[in-house]
Amino acid sequence: MQKENKGIYLVKTLIITSSDTEFLHIKSFLSDEKFEALNIVSDVYKLNTYKNEALPDLIICDFQILDKSIIEILSNNFFLEVPILFISGEAVEDKVFELVKMHPRNLFLIKPLHELTFKTSLNLLLNAYPPRSRNYVEVINRNHQILKIRYEEILYIKAEGNYTFINTIDRKVFARKKPLKMLKEELGNTFIQINKSHIINMTFIKRVELGRGILLVDDKEVKIGRAFRRKLNQFLKKP
Repeated sequence: MQKENKGIYLVKTLIITSSDTEFLHIKSFLSDEKFEALNIVSDVYKLNTYKNEALPDLIICDFQILDKSIIEILSNNFFLEVPILFISGEAVEDKVFELVKMHPRNLFLIKPLHELTFKTSLNLLLNAYPPRSRNYVEVINRNHQILKIRYEEILYIKAEGNYTFINTIDRKVFARKKPLKMLKEELGNTFIQINKSHIINMTFIKRVELGRGILLVDDKEVKIGRAFRRKLNQFLKKP
């Protein structure tokens, strides 16, 4: 029952600034469902952590925090693939400006930040350098490491309270503190929601009994919610 997976993804956005106020200001502009603010980075150590563990789709960097060490990291091959919006409230030294221009995917914006101009700048960057399609979901394990669970490893996802639990084909379960609705936006077209608390990987559906209102995914029976039967039925009728 495998279908082509094109996916709809949140734009994972990393914000580099030493100002909590600046971070909150920028984050308020990213309240659009299209974006997900990953975190605030204020030093080289934190930036290196992202270089080693997770690739953002977009970086917003405050010029006030820039120094040689941060510029060197942003010039690493890892980050050269990531579009960067640099924001500045004052004149920048020519030496720093020339180094920053070496990044091939950048755009400059002068403070004060206005929401319309800010979002227009982000859209220009993303239209020129769209995020890469993902085929995985990110989770954080007990050692605070980011793990990437590929779509083909996921049987189903179950919501309980404020958490979602990702169940994999090798019988492992990973928890994320994220509503099912938001997690659903990260998934591709091989996944379908069948009730208020379950999203199923359609690749692993073994049997569907619309009369009984259940389906079998791997060896687990899951109830099909009435509000979700029509969409499931439409999928089943596709060639």
